[in-house]
Amino acid sequence: MATTAPPEQQLTTSASPRSHPPRVLTIAGSDSSGGAGIEADLKVLTVHKVYGSTAITALTAQNTHGVSAVHVVPVEHVERCIDAVVEDVGVDVVKTGMLPNAKIIELVARKIQQHGITMTVIDPVMISTSGHDLIPASAIDTLINTLLPQTYLLTPNVPEALRLLGTPDTDSQPHTLEGLEQLAKSVQGLGPRWVLLKGGHAPLTKGLTTAQTEEEREVVVDILTNGKEVHLFRTPYVKTSNTHGTGCSLASAIAANLALISPSTSTSPPSLPEVVEKATKYIYTSLMSSLANPSTRIGTGNSPIDHTHGLYTLPYHPSGFVDYCLALPAVEKLWPKYIYHPFVRGIASGSLPIESFRHYLIQDYLFLVQSLRAVKMAGFKSRTLSEIKAFDVMAKGYYDELELHTAYCRDYFGLTLQDLEGAKETMATTAYTRFVLDLAAGSTPFVMQCAMMPCIYGYGRCVAWIKQHAGGVFKIPSPEGSTSVEVEVYERGNPYWAWVEKYSAPEYDTAVRECREELERMAVGVGRAEMEQGVAAFERAVEMEVGFWEEGLRGGAM
Repeated sequence: MATTAPPEQQLTTSASPRSHPPRVLTIAGSDSSGGAGIEADLKVLTVHKVYGSTAITALTAQNTHGVSAVHVVPVEHVERCIDAVVEDVGVDVVKTGMLPNAKIIELVARKIQQHGITMTVIDPVMISTSGHDLIPASAIDTLINTLLPQTYLLTPNVPEALRLLGTPDTDSQPHTLEGLEQLAKSVQGLGPRWVLLKGGHAPLTKGLTTAQTEEEREVVVDILTNGKEVHLFRTPYVKTSNTHGTGCSLASAIAANLALISPSTSTSPPSLPEVVEKATKYIYTSLMSSLANPSTRIGTGNSPIDHTHGLYTLPYHPSGFVDYCLALPAVEKLWPKYIYHPFVRGIASGSLPIESFRHYLIQDYLFLVQSLRAVKMAGFKSRTLSEIKAFDVMAKGYYDELELHTAYCRDYFGLTLQDLEGAKETMATTAYTRFVLDLAAGSTPFVMQCAMMPCIYGYGRCVAWIKQHAGGVFKIPSPEGSTSVEVEVYERGNPYWAWVEKYSAPEYDTAVRECREELERMAVGVGRAEMEQGVAAFERAVEMEVGFWEEGLRGGAM
């Protein structure tokens, strides 16, 4: 349900945490072409991660060239829509657009008061770009007398402001910034708490006078005032015809940012000027995006702005990033070559040549040392406590594994620490460690974690199938083709079974789970570019693992 706190308190006081998403009810007309009206509102709200609901006041037949017909929705139906939304979904902010007659205006004013809705953004849509009247002149007095006194923020453009003041002729339009400021204050005197005079219909020159030609248009100034304070929001004028729905979208972006304010998350939530600044930047970016990306253009007239330029949905669900990587065509092809590699099959059957395994143990030690360096470097670059802690845990895991590894090498193969530290890296080891260290130095902690996961997770998957089929025969898909390969898995007498036990121990399972959980947590908050870098690092690391097995199988022979 709507809150009854005064607007100023809504912006500054503390409250209990939200139990629902931010919610905006848009009461406006429908645009059949999708560029303005409630269609634009819902796109803007969605991009801002705000839940949008609607009460449609009119159905328009329009496209990028203009409005050709308007069908007004019966006032009784509009009332039922408003009540249905408020009584169940709830409303944090009401945003209005086209209110096509006096009856609907009176209804909206009455419902706002009845439901105690104090956070309202009223966009006084009066005339379409093509010149179609969207509200009769007789309804303007009703708007002024019933709705404006309950309005938190009114968002007229210059022609709408003049019409509200009863001076709609173009000769009345101010020609200076000071004149526009006075116009905004005059409209505020009609009753709204705040007025944002949108400057898109009155672009200015560099000297901040009204531009007379297209070439003179340099800057757009939106003016916010409560009658005393005046705040100016300047953005470069964008020379484009892709402006359909700009006014609706600016009001919706303001409503969205108002709904997003959560007092429980900050002792100093944004002020209205800060909210408006965010919204004007969104509109400017939407205009620039539509200009820069011809593929977003719609229709042959005034195309809509690019409402969804900031919308990006991750291609995986929370805690589904690793599964997403494993299902990628390139990784899906490589993964069996990794976990069912002949080197691993030789470990399972105990038939791997001792020299191959000794060579692998030495190179794995060198790799673990360099990986520890990379993890420590990534931890140093981390900026959040949870990430720093995660890399500390990972580093401890590498310390523990190095201790176990050196003990295993000494006890089972007679390799001393001097033997391990005195060895030279092979090409496969150098390539892998260079890859990991480069990422640690030049990428984000998330990308670094992605590069480490195939090794950590993959070893667990290798020993899982070996342990599961101990003492039997395992029929696996051959990495080399479509035929099957049978592997006899021996535990008794297998010289490598202690290695299998090491990587199937509960402690290792716990380390794998913790590393994966941290990576999944990080994956939820990344953007597209970083996600793609992480996926590429994951894929490349799987390739490196396959190469590591290959060289181990050769025993280092070139």
